[in-house]
Order: sequence, then structure tokens, then C-alpha cells
Amino acid sequence: MLFTLANLAAGWALGTMKPGVGPIVGISASQRNMGVATLVAVANFGDSAAVVTVVLAGFLALILLLPLTWLTGRAGRGGRAAVTAD
Repeated sequence: MLFTLANLAAGWALGTMKPGVGPIVGISASQRNMGVATLVAVANFGDSAAVVTVVLAGFLALILLLPLTWLTGRAGRGGRAAVTAD
């Protein structure tokens, strides 16, 4: 969880160079490469606890980041639902 939060903070800080991009870069940086980590764990460790640990870490990161994405999305819309005209 600390690694996910560190990636989130680093991505958010680096994304603030362009207004409005910080949350997007932060969330993207903190959730990336879970598929690759699972592949490496399965290929190298097979039936060990490493595979379970990587999958659990991915789910915990998702549980942590989903509310954050919802909150930043609402903040970006000013707390209202987006309305588009066709």
C-alpha cells in the first residue's frame, strides 16, 4: 500500500506541470504494471505465496484508487453530472 501511495504522490506531483493533469497521472502511475507483476510472479515462483501477494496487492490498490478516481472526477465536474448536447 505504501508503494501505491508513493507512486500516486510522485505521479500527481509530476503531473502538476500541466493544470488538471496531476490526478490523472498520479492514478495512472500508481496502478500500472499489475499485469506484468502477476506474469513475473507466476512465471518465476509458480505455486508460492508470491503470486497471491501480487494479486492481493493489485486488489488493494484498486480498492484504494477507485474512491480517489470518483472524488477527483466529481471535483473536475464541480460536483455535478456532466451534461453533453448532441
